[in-house]
Amino acid sequence: MGIAKDSIESLKLKARISDFVLASTSGKLRGNKGMAICPFHGEKTASMSFTDEENLFHCFGCSAGGNVLSYVMKYHGITFPEAAKMMARKYNVTIE
Repeated sequence: MGIAKDSIESLKLKARISDFVLASTSGKLRGNKGMAICPFHGEKTASMSFTDEENLFHCFGCSAGGNVLSYVMKYHGITFPEAAKMMARKYNVTIE
């Protein structure tokens, strides 16, 4: 039994990838786009871009990328349902 697609879509609409990126690594947000040091490989200068408009990230150094859910999964080393539940708590969204 999985999480309802409507619940995931509602969560994606409320979530902002910048909330998770800026809480996990150093970076800067300008408007709805930003650059950050990628937490998935060793580096000294920012090579990971992210955008709240599309809730996507991409690292030009290690090619990691995806949406806000995949960022949370990869950073915390958790499954999709666990990431969805974590995000739902943060944004006070009920998931079914």
